Amino acid sequence: MSSSSSNTEAKRCWHCNAEMVKLISKSERNLGRPYWKCFTTYGATRCSGYEWVTAANTPNESDIQNQVDVKELNAYAEVIRILKAIHKILLLLLVLSFLNLVVKLMKK
Repeated sequence: MSSSSSNTEAKRCWHCNAEMVKLISKSERNLGRPYWKCFTTYGATRCSGYEWVTAANTPNESDIQNQVDVKELNAYAEVIRILKAIHKILLLLLVLSFLNLVVKLMKK
């Protein structure tokens, strides 16, 4: 997942020579790291043009804001993961309670 930044930089795709879009990585491994991506399509296929922004290109204000937004989104994602785990535990407890009730009824 990624988010585009609004700047005037332009880069041509090494694969198809179309204009690429500068995005910011939202993956845990490369969080906030800018890269170039080509979105040109040829029928059902998509260009594979992709390139990391070199260290010489320092992040601009928009890139920094995107990094902050990504960290906040990752925090929300962690909360959602925890809530899903709690949900699974509650479902398991419900099933166990139901099975316990069935066992009690079968003993009668």
